[in-house]
Amino acid sequence: MEFDEGCFRLVASEIVSSEVTGVSAGVTNTLYFASVSHGNGDTIDVVYYWRAFCKDSTTSTPWTEIGAGNKARYSKDFSVIFTTFPTGSLSLSIEMLVAPTLSSGGMVTYTVRISNNFIQPVILDGLTSTLPAGFSYNSTVASSAITNNNSSLHPSTGATGKLVWHGRPLISYNIAASGTVTAGTPAFIELIFTANVLAIDGLYTNWVTATVGNMTLGPVSATVEVNAPTAVSLASFTATPTINVILVEWETATELDNLGFNLYRSHSPDSGYIQLNESLIAAQNPGGMLGATYTWFDSSMKPDIIYYYRLEDIDIHERRTLHGPITATVIAPPTRVFRLYLPLLFKPPNR
Repeated sequence: MEFDEGCFRLVASEIVSSEVTGVSAGVTNTLYFASVSHGNGDTIDVVYYWRAFCKDSTTSTPWTEIGAGNKARYSKDFSVIFTTFPTGSLSLSIEMLVAPTLSSGGMVTYTVRISNNFIQPVILDGLTSTLPAGFSYNSTVASSAITNNNSSLHPSTGATGKLVWHGRPLISYNIAASGTVTAGTPAFIELIFTANVLAIDGLYTNWVTATVGNMTLGPVSATVEVNAPTAVSLASFTATPTINVILVEWETATELDNLGFNLYRSHSPDSGYIQLNESLIAAQNPGGMLGATYTWFDSSMKPDIIYYYRLEDIDIHERRTLHGPITATVIAPPTRVFRLYLPLLFKPPNR
């Protein structure tokens, strides 16, 4: 196969060594020398730098030769050093992650990574991210290798829909050859940015693609699940002490997506809580707009000790919300008073 001009572009050259008068070592980006002189067998070593635009196999012998009139010129017909360049095994991959994946609204962070398994460095041209409807772009983070400063095109704060980053040709978005940063590991470049999340229940997917020359990587996606802040609206949560028993009660105003409750008790307000119910206390009105009233009699404690209670509601998405703590002290039963009546013994006076 001849050299495929559509896949590989010459972007730079450097004279490494020269035995030819008029061609000096260290000269860069020069493919034609107007006046040279040489002896029989004189050589010039040139390094050519190529940019890959697609995946293909090609052969090339792009070296300098001495032509008629002692003029050196770029040629494909002289001094074959190797015949396959590049091997056509460009191996690039793209992935995107989002954190957190479960949100109640606010902000999430997207990480886009382009990895290079190729034996040569690669230049990433650009990235396109398509935000879900209602999401808006915030900014790149400090650890992002792609930033506003090294981009010729980048989104502005508050942008929605399609976001585009584009590098400066041959200057930015460079990915090193595989194994040059860490032995045996692909090199990579990352775009890390934050976005504001729509606070409405649903699944929201962001799609991203990358371009390297004529190649498109992706699309790949990352999905955020947005849920309402809580499945239960709690109207009250109380603990009332009685003799040898504490009456724990709670009332809900609504129970949207609610599965049930767990009740916990401790001697400390901050730690040491144990679960009192062996199985989930089922919601009385799951999915309903109306609430319900719940009662728990706690009799397994000692009098005159302060006890702390916390209530946990669990929704259909396995999200847990804690309420409390509230406190109560068991009332000890009154002490029974015994009265002893003794007969009055007296001796009558002697007469």
